[in-house]
Amino acid sequence: MERGESWVWNLERETLNVKRSTFNVQRSTFNAQRSTLKVQWSTGNGRAGGMRNKVTDTISAGCGLGRCARGFIAHDLRSRNKPATVWVAMSEPVVEVEHLRKEFDGTVAVADVSFCVRRGEIVGLLGPNGAGKTTTLQVLLGLTTHTSGTVRVFGKELRSHRVEILQRCNFSSAYAALPTNLRVWENLRLFARLYGVRDSTEKLNFLLELFEIKHLKDKVTGHLSAGESTRVNLCKALCNDPELLLLDEPTASLDPDIADKVRRILRQIQREKGISMIYTSHNMGEVEMVCDRVVFLHKGMVIAEGTARQIIDHFQRRSLEEVFITVARSGDVLDGVGRGGG
Repeated sequence: MERGESWVWNLERETLNVKRSTFNVQRSTFNAQRSTLKVQWSTGNGRAGGMRNKVTDTISAGCGLGRCARGFIAHDLRSRNKPATVWVAMSEPVVEVEHLRKEFDGTVAVADVSFCVRRGEIVGLLGPNGAGKTTTLQVLLGLTTHTSGTVRVFGKELRSHRVEILQRCNFSSAYAALPTNLRVWENLRLFARLYGVRDSTEKLNFLLELFEIKHLKDKVTGHLSAGESTRVNLCKALCNDPELLLLDEPTASLDPDIADKVRRILRQIQREKGISMIYTSHNMGEVEMVCDRVVFLHKGMVIAEGTARQIIDHFQRRSLEEVFITVARSGDVLDGVGRGGG
């Protein structure tokens, strides 16, 4: 995504203006919408195999794209050699994209993309330039209407429930600039108010401390460095406790130390809040560290889907970066994990 693209700010302006007139609409809460199954097993009592199948079947039926759910739960169960407890979300997935296609004046930007994101899962959306990542994000953010296919978020069709859905989302991009003439605190208070955040002072102070930029609160936003602006944008993205967070290269402008801290913070928030995230990055090492699962796009199609390890093994490479380079340079659409492979 090129720096300076205006679609991100246009989304903020359009969405938040609409929200002003819809704050009185009652929203179902995150905790009320999800039900959980607490699965306990002991590796010594002979029940683990049966419980694994039961849980896997239940998640697969709920997700609709059971392949990703099976890989997730099987990994959790196999990785433990002692009695443990696993919490499995039993509600419908947060995001369901089925056969998404988008054309611009006859040019195909997204040919056929299908994937799902479960509650509390971080999914990496990867691919070379022109693979269809930005267009897919634009569709999910309601910025552009897809040509065909189905997009459901929180179990609701995006086209007919756009405002309601976006109230429960947020996003951050290393290439999105907040109003430059406002001070950091003014920006954050503005967006918190537009998102309907009550008693925002305490929440915003917490986020500024979390990202280690509280000392910048009175600084003019336009005078910040790229890395400082990125962290302010992340504070904005988390101010409304979103259930779905879209992150476009969130560490692109950060030095290695701060980038590592941001990755740890996002993982911490994921564990504590159960936030679902869609994460784009060209840093494949970062993707391997952060993402639970990866959806690999090429020429507007999904060519691989699974854990980073599954994709690496499928393409018989040593790292996700090698897979990325192979796909980018080959120019061929290969049969991937997500379309019938392991």
